Amino acid sequence: MSHRTTSQENGGLQTILRISCPLLFFVFLGSFSGLPAGARQESSLSPFPTGISYALLGRLPSEENAGQALFVRSRTHAERSRTAETPDQAQEESFRAALCAASLANLAGASEFPWTDWIERVNGPHPKLGTWLLQAAARTSGADTLSLARIFSHRDAPPGLRLQGHILLWRVDPAEAFRQGRKILRTEAARAQHQFPGLYVENILLPRPGKDAEDLLREAAAAPTLSSWARVQAIRELARRSRTRELGGLFLTLFLSEERDLTVRKESLLALLQVDPLSGKEVLLQKIPPRANRPVLHAFMSELRGIHGLPPVPKN
Repeated sequence: MSHRTTSQENGGLQTILRISCPLLFFVFLGSFSGLPAGARQESSLSPFPTGISYALLGRLPSEENAGQALFVRSRTHAERSRTAETPDQAQEESFRAALCAASLANLAGASEFPWTDWIERVNGPHPKLGTWLLQAAARTSGADTLSLARIFSHRDAPPGLRLQGHILLWRVDPAEAFRQGRKILRTEAARAQHQFPGLYVENILLPRPGKDAEDLLREAAAAPTLSSWARVQAIRELARRSRTRELGGLFLTLFLSEERDLTVRKESLLALLQVDPLSGKEVLLQKIPPRANRPVLHAFMSELRGIHGLPPVPKN
């Protein structure tokens, strides 16, 4: 573990402290207590300790274009991360880009920054930086977060940025977020480039509590356009949240009606056995298919009968 100090010019700004151990950098700057000129007295929760952001801001010029200067610095570090010769260098530059982006929210007048323009300028070559900028804008008091959420939750946005747009939309307008989430599950088929409906289930619905998220998880579990993985995750999460036998009907319907996706069918039966064991055991006794027609499902259900103490399948 080592560190060294360099002095480099970066768009007219001086960068001082090149590090090979960001955690040590956190510890060192986390104790920084001085409030630099141009910084706000209070700021929203940041992914970085307040001290490290204020230490960075203290090295910015105090003139009115400090925000633009910090944006340029974040973009420079993002470009260096993309062209770095080693993974360690790429990680360090990415860390610095994220820090610069997060620190923008601590500047005075941050609500007036051209957030939309900045994000659109970087989301092509540096999609991660676009996401970090949107996160910073969301922490800025007075910023038009609803407009930002609407713009960057659009279908044409890069997947990571779009996810952040939806996370922000759920925060500022849950009703609109619910409508958009339902539209994604009902109308967007997975594309070759990415599986955004599946990403939406994983990153938006699975961590989110509440009835709205549960309703969308039900739709995801039954959506034939979603990937098997996304549907299975939705089924498992619904079963985990269930406190009554209410969801048993959904799982039974999925098991009986799903003809194309064996993985979803098997997971539905497991979920049914979890939330409504009596109905699940009845299915094992009465709905097992002939071995000749569905050998895999037949073997799966035969094994479950043994696990749940049911009579073995008669041998014809």
